[in-house]
Amino acid sequence: MSRTATAWYLVASALNAVLMLLLVFVAMRLPYAHGDEKAIVEKLSIVRRVFLGLEEKPSKDRFLFLDTQYDLEFIDALDTDGFKLGQQTITNRSQLGRLVQVLNAYPDSTRFVLLDLFLLEEAGPQDSLLRAELPRAKNLVGTRLPGALDTRKPFIDYSTAPAYYEDIEGDFYKYGLIGPDNEPSFALIFYKNLSGNGFAHSPITITVNDQHYFKTFVPDFSIRAYDVLFAPYEKRYWYETLGNFVAQPDSALAAQAKGRIIVVGNFGPSDTHNTIYGDTPGVLILLNTVLALEAGEGGWGWIYLLFMFGCFMAISWQVLIPTEPTEKLEAWLAKRTRWYDRLSGIVRASLLELVTYPLQLVLVSVVSFVVFGVAVTILYLMYLLFLERQVIVWSARYKATRS
Repeated sequence: MSRTATAWYLVASALNAVLMLLLVFVAMRLPYAHGDEKAIVEKLSIVRRVFLGLEEKPSKDRFLFLDTQYDLEFIDALDTDGFKLGQQTITNRSQLGRLVQVLNAYPDSTRFVLLDLFLLEEAGPQDSLLRAELPRAKNLVGTRLPGALDTRKPFIDYSTAPAYYEDIEGDFYKYGLIGPDNEPSFALIFYKNLSGNGFAHSPITITVNDQHYFKTFVPDFSIRAYDVLFAPYEKRYWYETLGNFVAQPDSALAAQAKGRIIVVGNFGPSDTHNTIYGDTPGVLILLNTVLALEAGEGGWGWIYLLFMFGCFMAISWQVLIPTEPTEKLEAWLAKRTRWYDRLSGIVRASLLELVTYPLQLVLVSVVSFVVFGVAVTILYLMYLLFLERQVIVWSARYKATRS
């Protein structure tokens, strides 16, 4: 190959690598998972946490989980015209109001409250305590529906942020840090309150504490449903029902909540989502996303970007060369080794598949997740490389027929 041809291939490979990077950024704006992508990340998470020893649980002394699924009350369900349809269940507002009242009476700058309740429907007189106390609550952030999906707001004016996570065919995979209307998600807002650090976002990335994130990312759960609900008692995080917890005297309740992150939400099946870590309450999805941001997990820097660019450039080089990489490898092995010709056809075919583009992209995604903790979508890259390869091969054959 001449120097001119080599230079052309280098430039073309670099440009194609940039195109592949841009396609990754586009794909990571979407909440979807494709093919076996989720299964790969699930297995790799086990490798990272178990075999590589990267499993590090947050301190149990930092959290208090309050379950609202057993503390419910009935209110009338009304249609859009105000006519009664029947009854519906909501979280017991008196108990919730008492919790907030005691926390307000015993202020603590190191205590934070994650309140995963939408509070869309008014219950009546039992809302009075909550109405009075919730707007005064410090270090408390509640969830609400994203404005782009539902314009309804909580009937009480207090600090809230939209929960941008959605099930795709019944499964949760990616968390959206920024909504379709460029509104910051609950995880970003709660992280800002928790750490005191701000964040910035551009059309393609979100920057949190010098770490860059795609618009959506896959949080690696450090606290799972098993740790809160099913682990042996000595290994379990502190879990109580809301009713049992607020039944204590004020001073005992305040002392137990001191300096903790109080996670309030429904841990039952009505708000459980299928994730790569099994069935997970929605409130734990929110918490783990916040903890991932706090730990810098799932974020990337320039070293990661250079790694991806280098890998994509090497793959692009192979795509642009008219001769199939598998054919070149087969010719080289046949010429340079004695053992290759002795292999069976199936073994030879499997060996040659090691240099195919899909497998190379899978290996890149494996390194991306295991080493850098960043899960990326690669399916669109496979489509791109396949189309480019067809153009290159067709062009080479066309030139051969013309010469």
